[in-house]
Amino acid sequence: MRLPQYTSKDNYILLAVLIPMSVLLNYALFGARYFKELPVFAAAGIVTFIILTLSWMAHGWVAITLRNRLPHESQTNKRLIIAICLFTLMTGITLTMVFWGYDYIGFLGYTLNEKTFTGAYIVGFVSNIFVTLLHEGVSRFENWKTTLLETEQLKKEYLQSQLIGLKSQMRPHFLFNSLNSLSSLINENPEEAEKFLDEMSKVYRYLLKNNEEQLVKVKDELSFLQSYFYILKARHGDGITLEIDVSDAQKEMNIPPLTLQMLAEATFNYNTVSKHSPLTVSITSCDECDVLIQNNRQKRVMNDEDFDKSGIENIINKYKLLSDRHIKFSADEDYHRMQVPLFSNHLSNAV
Repeated sequence: MRLPQYTSKDNYILLAVLIPMSVLLNYALFGARYFKELPVFAAAGIVTFIILTLSWMAHGWVAITLRNRLPHESQTNKRLIIAICLFTLMTGITLTMVFWGYDYIGFLGYTLNEKTFTGAYIVGFVSNIFVTLLHEGVSRFENWKTTLLETEQLKKEYLQSQLIGLKSQMRPHFLFNSLNSLSSLINENPEEAEKFLDEMSKVYRYLLKNNEEQLVKVKDELSFLQSYFYILKARHGDGITLEIDVSDAQKEMNIPPLTLQMLAEATFNYNTVSKHSPLTVSITSCDECDVLIQNNRQKRVMNDEDFDKSGIENIINKYKLLSDRHIKFSADEDYHRMQVPLFSNHLSNAV
């Protein structure tokens, strides 16, 4: 039977508390006989420890139930007061069962001593307060460690996302193609070359500006994505199309930086692009708090090892750290879809 777990250290706390409590309780019950007579020591030790363990399990169930019903930090004092009151009552019931029960069945020749019972109850009351506060302290420490680890992991994921995003823009062939397109435009259409250079600078400015941010406005992410696609379109022309239809309310919401760019880039990398078979990527509102990225499927023939999944994996991990919501992937014969959650103004109010 598995014991209720309030913290990961519960088994150690159980042994550290119940063994000496069992010894003290048996000494109060049987006096010097407990240590002098081996049958009394063995039988009383086993039976009393089992009773206290069952009581511990009941205490653990109550503690976990209260934590689930009163989980917020502002409810801590209320939860502790209720817990101590209930634990005191439960300890009284347990001790009554032990003292009166042993006396009733004549366990090992025990006879009831009400004065000893009163003393044991006082010790049990004090022990309940100590163990309850100890449990709460250990629980808070573990939560702090978990939060610290998640924060560090989140920082790592954001640094990695910046690196992935930067690498996607700084790949030699991407730079070469972009510069080659710019060179051609300078001779053929200087005005278009100036616009191309402006869009290219927006891409890099966005990367540098948001490398420390956890969330950015959806409208800024969409603007960045349009600049990114402008550069791609300069090479592929009518082979790719980006369609955006996102509500004004959702544009004011937030999203982890580079999310849309990485997902759109994955779409671009995994599908063929040509004038005769154009790739269309659309980003539209979906529900109140999601956007939908959809593209027509024309999968490129590639080996599994050729697929670079680091960008998508990074985004998935980032969402796991930010909230309990996640990106939903779906597909049919014609379309591939990615439903991306958005956030309100604060991470604590993730929607």
